[in-house]
Amino acid sequence: MTVEAPPQELALPKNASSASLRPLAIAMGVFAVLSAYGAVKSQGFLEADAVTHYLFARFALHEHHYLVNVWGRPLITGLYAIPAMLGGVLGVRFLSLALALLCAGITYIVAGKEGYRWPALAGIFLLAQPLMYLHSFSELTELPFATLIILAFAAFQSRRFLLMAIAIALAPLGRPEGFGFILLAAIALVVYRKWWWIPILFIPLAIWSYAGWCIWTPDPHTHWWQWLIKAWPYSVRSAYGSGNPFAYLARMPVVVSPFIFPAMPIGLWLTCRAISFRTHEGRCNLVIAALPVGIFFVHSILWWKGLMASSGELRYLLIVGPFWALLAARGWEWIWMRFNWRAPHIWAGVAALLPISANFYYNVVPFHLYASDIVARDAAEWYKSDLKLQQAFPRLMSSPPMVYYFLDRSSSDTKRALDWGRPNVMSAPPGTLLIWDPIYGQINADRSMCVTQEDLRAAGWLFVRRFDIDYADEYKYCDVYVSPKTAAGAPASSVVATMPGPLYSPWLPGSD
Repeated sequence: MTVEAPPQELALPKNASSASLRPLAIAMGVFAVLSAYGAVKSQGFLEADAVTHYLFARFALHEHHYLVNVWGRPLITGLYAIPAMLGGVLGVRFLSLALALLCAGITYIVAGKEGYRWPALAGIFLLAQPLMYLHSFSELTELPFATLIILAFAAFQSRRFLLMAIAIALAPLGRPEGFGFILLAAIALVVYRKWWWIPILFIPLAIWSYAGWCIWTPDPHTHWWQWLIKAWPYSVRSAYGSGNPFAYLARMPVVVSPFIFPAMPIGLWLTCRAISFRTHEGRCNLVIAALPVGIFFVHSILWWKGLMASSGELRYLLIVGPFWALLAARGWEWIWMRFNWRAPHIWAGVAALLPISANFYYNVVPFHLYASDIVARDAAEWYKSDLKLQQAFPRLMSSPPMVYYFLDRSSSDTKRALDWGRPNVMSAPPGTLLIWDPIYGQINADRSMCVTQEDLRAAGWLFVRRFDIDYADEYKYCDVYVSPKTAAGAPASSVVATMPGPLYSPWLPGSD
């Protein structure tokens, strides 16, 4: 009879000491200073999705439907809600920094329990990833998800299967990949004969679907468990198109960090050699190798085939960032031990910091306002400055999310805004001012949010003016429309005729 090993403590590894922790502590300190600088100095956002997540969190405690919004993700919105309400953008960004440091600490613990000679390398290499740094002062979903997944793996490694099940159960509330992790966790629970924890994997999903069904107007023809299925917005065919199947492979040095990347394939090879289905340690090696490689191949295929709203974003691979770091640390150890080199931590720090020099030639940090952000700001300030315009068209509907950010307005505040989408656009509600741009207006993972200029014409919207800019060799614009009638029911044309500033004809220049 085989006696099952008792659960290990989810704590620092036995070989942890002040000497082994010191390099990681130094790396965390440097990382925190650089991240805080980026957070404070950045006027813009890493991506447009970051604005959306921030706005959802900003108003979630007053408009509870944001907490169950499929786009916002309950885990992310709930996590960011209080920091966003109390501290605004900086509140969320400093929370992201805390998550990055927590993620590095858990990765260090995992490396120590795996028997790494220098486990601090794993934490250092995680913080060295360019995407990890950029997301440490952003508002996106990948960093919280990565922290949750490495916590789940640490629980699995320590045979804390209940904790693992709870962490994985929350994963779909953070990102779509979470559904795949539920399947993997269920397999693990069956293999380890802990199948009675499997129902836990579905409890958060059930709560999410029930809460969404209650908060939104209940459909008498829809059961509560169907709400999440019907609310899921992703199209099978991506509106972003498709791309080269080797796009992710070509950019892997950016994911791992250029000067650390050569060690990663070596670490992958060593980890694969240590895989065994008979021992728990061998299965841990299987997970460490298979998770990052699996995510890499899945997203490569989705982008290649143009499926499931994939836009080919490199940040998708950050969700398994800790595992890329574990592989790189194992490869770095092998190289240093093979050639009997000294000071592995010092050279790891040098390799981690060298890519910063690229920022002097191609400025990324701090995040600045891009051309599309500037025209959105100009449109928002124009709208704010005209009281008569606001009285005639008190509600705003905008495809560029930065307009809502500059106005500090919720897109679902029914007195002052309307959600962007074809149903609202095609109904042209009275008293609405609409701002459309060719990027966010026409391209979206949810096809019901894709609107063309022809759609606007068909719905009767009146074209008022265009805000445009040619900035850093990039031309961007957004167009302002108003609904056919004002909030009082008067024809909009009478108000448009008295507007100050450069106005255009009701149709765009060059249109029929």
